Amino acid sequence: MLEVALAKFIALESSLLRVTLSLEEQELRNESAVILFQNLALKKRFYEKLRPEKGSIVVFDSGAGFMDSANIVGSCVIRIEHFDDLLSKMNGLMNDEVKEVNELHLNTLIIENISTFYWTLRSSSHRNLSYSKLRDLVDTVKEWYKCNVIVTTWDSEFEKGYNLKRANENPQKLGELTFIPAEFYQKFDHIVAVGQKSYRYIQEAWHECT
Repeated sequence: MLEVALAKFIALESSLLRVTLSLEEQELRNESAVILFQNLALKKRFYEKLRPEKGSIVVFDSGAGFMDSANIVGSCVIRIEHFDDLLSKMNGLMNDEVKEVNELHLNTLIIENISTFYWTLRSSSHRNLSYSKLRDLVDTVKEWYKCNVIVTTWDSEFEKGYNLKRANENPQKLGELTFIPAEFYQKFDHIVAVGQKSYRYIQEAWHECT
């Protein structure tokens, strides 16, 4: 297993969050990111490295209890029951309706494992619209709180156990590493695939991190 190097995620006014991501170091200020994980071990390593110096991490856990064992320092974990519940919680953040968050200084919001909703949304006639609604809410929350927002999902290498399509060893197009519609990714500041080889999606192509 190749080591995944350090990057830095920093929210507005020095709310610092250190995170293991790709092979470049950078600072994220009031930005959003999607992280596609290739396997569970890499995701665990990512969460183990999270260390906020100011403010709190709020996790909307869509991943069937994965966060029960993640033990993130300075975090508040809120269980999400279904996709509409996630949209409702996101809207509630703007209306002070999520009581667990009301008294917190929000450094980073993490939406954990939107792959959970893949099969439900796949058969929906409003699939792309649903993902677009979530994308727009991520952008709104980011600006409302001046915080970071990180969305995690599995990449197609992980998902191929449930889908016949295989991941491309030298990916170029966005869809070669994800089964989530391209519309979802349109407003994110950073799109990163973390695996034995890590990639960033820049200028409409995957670029290997070296």
